[in-house]
Amino acid sequence: MSDFLEKNLEDLIFENRTTVEQRGFPALHPVLCRQFRLPSNKCIDLLSYKVENDILYASIFELKREKLGIESLLQVFGYGSEFLINSSPHFKRVELEMNLVGLDYSPELGLMLQQLLPVDLYLYKYTYNGLFFKRMQTVHELATWNEEVQNALYTPSESSNKLYNSLIEASTKLSISF
Repeated sequence: MSDFLEKNLEDLIFENRTTVEQRGFPALHPVLCRQFRLPSNKCIDLLSYKVENDILYASIFELKREKLGIESLLQVFGYGSEFLINSSPHFKRVELEMNLVGLDYSPELGLMLQQLLPVDLYLYKYTYNGLFFKRMQTVHELATWNEEVQNALYTPSESSNKLYNSLIEASTKLSISF
């Protein structure tokens, strides 16, 4: 199957959503987009989403025709962080799932996924009184600690408006409204 391309995988999933779900693929939300462009111009292979009660439920799928590696994980995290930062100002809450789909995975990726959860985040401040640390437990805690994060999460920007308009456009094509 060396001629099986990532595009073939994307086509099969997109065109046969019910069948792939019956065969073990995660359930997809009503809106399914291929090659969804983020404000940075990066492309998510497949984005599935719905909006209920001003909550955005979204799933990102990064597809690889062969073995998944650490690079794949970093790629989907990059997409996820950009998506969250740009969608959060427009919804009461965003629930995001990030998915990697490939033929196999590297031992490094397997070890990383085993160890990845939970990841504790500690921020430090160094003042004239000494060095202080704070364990951050929620995204809202992070926002109160860092004004830049607070602005990114709660203030619409040109990039966030671009992403929001793309979501509206995709759902409008399917006659689904927010």
